[in-house]
Amino acid sequence: MEPDETRSSPDLGSSDISPVAGGAATLNPRSIGPFRILRLLGEGGMGLVYEAEQRTEVRRRVALKVLRPGLDASQVLARFDAERQALAVMQHPGIAKLYDAGLTEDGRPYFAMELVDGDPLTDFADAVKLPLEERIRLFVRVCRAVQHAHLKGVVHRDLKPTNILVTTRDDVPTPKIIDFGIAKAMGDPLTTLTLVTGLGQALGTPAYMSPEQCEASSMDVDSRTDVYSLGVTLYELLVGRLPVDPHEVGAQSFLARLTLRETDPPTPSTRFSTLDRPFQEAIAGFRRTDPGSLRSEVHGDLDWIVMKAIDKDRERRYETPNAFAADLERHLRHEPVLARPPGAAYRAGKFVRRHRWGVATSAAIAVLLAASTVVLSVQAGHLRRERDRAEREAANSEAVLAFMDDIFDSPDPYEGYGPDVTVLEVLDAAVPRLREEFEGRPIPMAAAEDAIGRAYLSLGRVADAEPLLKSALELRRSALEDTSRLIASSVNNYAAVVHETDRFADAEPLYREAIARYRALDGEDAADALKPLANLALLLDMKIGRSEEADSLYREGIAIGSRTLDSGDPDLALWRQNYAGFLCYVRDDPGQGIRLLREAIPALQQTHGAESVNVALARSVLGYCLTSVEEYDRAEDALLEALPVLEARLGPDHSRTRDARDRLARLREARDRTRP
Repeated sequence: MEPDETRSSPDLGSSDISPVAGGAATLNPRSIGPFRILRLLGEGGMGLVYEAEQRTEVRRRVALKVLRPGLDASQVLARFDAERQALAVMQHPGIAKLYDAGLTEDGRPYFAMELVDGDPLTDFADAVKLPLEERIRLFVRVCRAVQHAHLKGVVHRDLKPTNILVTTRDDVPTPKIIDFGIAKAMGDPLTTLTLVTGLGQALGTPAYMSPEQCEASSMDVDSRTDVYSLGVTLYELLVGRLPVDPHEVGAQSFLARLTLRETDPPTPSTRFSTLDRPFQEAIAGFRRTDPGSLRSEVHGDLDWIVMKAIDKDRERRYETPNAFAADLERHLRHEPVLARPPGAAYRAGKFVRRHRWGVATSAAIAVLLAASTVVLSVQAGHLRRERDRAEREAANSEAVLAFMDDIFDSPDPYEGYGPDVTVLEVLDAAVPRLREEFEGRPIPMAAAEDAIGRAYLSLGRVADAEPLLKSALELRRSALEDTSRLIASSVNNYAAVVHETDRFADAEPLYREAIARYRALDGEDAADALKPLANLALLLDMKIGRSEEADSLYREGIAIGSRTLDSGDPDLALWRQNYAGFLCYVRDDPGQGIRLLREAIPALQQTHGAESVNVALARSVLGYCLTSVEEYDRAEDALLEALPVLEARLGPDHSRTRDARDRLARLREARDRTRP
């Protein structure tokens, strides 16, 4: 069975370990060398680990590992010496340090190493409820530490959460790798003694063991063995389960390990989907999200990355932990990952997400992938249900997907722009090709115009957006049945661009039409109707004398969202943010606005990240509300957090950036007036 390991002490390799409360006198000497023994942390087949205090000029607590009495066989000595040598050659903040080494009075070797008072990686992540992105960032640091070991010629061979302890320093999680008891040298030997694995003896922990470690002789291992174990660890860190149920693999059964070697595991998202709902909710809760969102976040790039790391053919794995970490960092930056073969529109979506803030001039740039791929596939599904021409409409949507992929992949649109081509330059290159590409095909033409028009609108290019969104609406009205959801979507999108030009009287009936269309399809609680409902509330908010109607719409939208969306849903958070601003600016109720913003900001941070524009805008509004109730210091903190993000993401001249800067100036003026 799996060892019961002590969190604050090193794991003693593949041998069984039992923490000991008191221990026999022979196991608890008062001192060893210059170390005063405090307590026995654990024992295994090869060694004993004590917590001890160093009594030299440097006084510190250490983990003291001592060879068990009576064990002097050459293989045991070799393994013990190999661990000491491995620790000696490595100097990395992510690896437990070696402090000293020597012999006991009866000639048994010992070494003193850093005492890591931390929790296993997965236990720590669950205890503090680390969101998925933070788990990945922490795991990347683990990969860097393992890479250091490899550069020093050491393969760990037993990487798993209990051998990766996490401590917190200055509120920053710090991983430490421990237990190099079964480490293997690459190239030059770690020890002058020969380390031989007995026939049929596989060293490591079965659930995390690479296929090549299951061979009768597991000496033929290299850096990719640790990559495999890291992949299994990431699998567990993401979805709370191992690729294969560890109970199905007996720790002492070589045949069971051979079976594991031949079993193709499911992807992490698929494994998570097979769990009962209560388990899904519990695991998602530890990641501060809901089951659907967790499954969606893992599905795709993360599935590809993990499965590449745990590929049974090591030739197809990442070559090094650094390569593994680099692909995870590409995922975090929304760049194409090497693990995933590029397909239609994949590079397009990554391009837009990667450059969303560098080229945007508004707070909510539309992700062109959603506009031109995901939405289009949904559209194709609706069209198949709405019309008898299913195959033709599916082909139309595929044509749009191919067009968008070509725009982002072909070198032609980039000619003359240099390496730093922007989203706007790509869109500008795409528009002239629309008529030629989709002449005589109104449905794909409308889809492409709608996608590009919404991207223009989000980037602040209203004049370019309006003709495209108007044309898309007209084409859909003429080509689709009146009950089409796509018409409702186009009505709302066109209303938004009309609204942006301050033509409130024209925008209002369009919003109301979009709401009515969605409700005709899905009832009064139609989730899709929340978008035009929010836009209408903002419009009435801005119109003099319509504040009561705006208040009613805000309350209605929050009530619908509370019934139909998860409590942490970002759309619901944005509703609360908008209503909070309305309460502060129009209703003179900053206290209620502050309460709503305190509910909204954590949800926005979880979804968009602490440095996102949505979070910065919410903090800017919070600063205004706090100024209204004369909480000047807290208001200043909120605005000083918001302003650098808005300046960096939107630019210093953007209206939202100027708003935050003006609010900060007014706050300081108000505070100065109150000072004696």
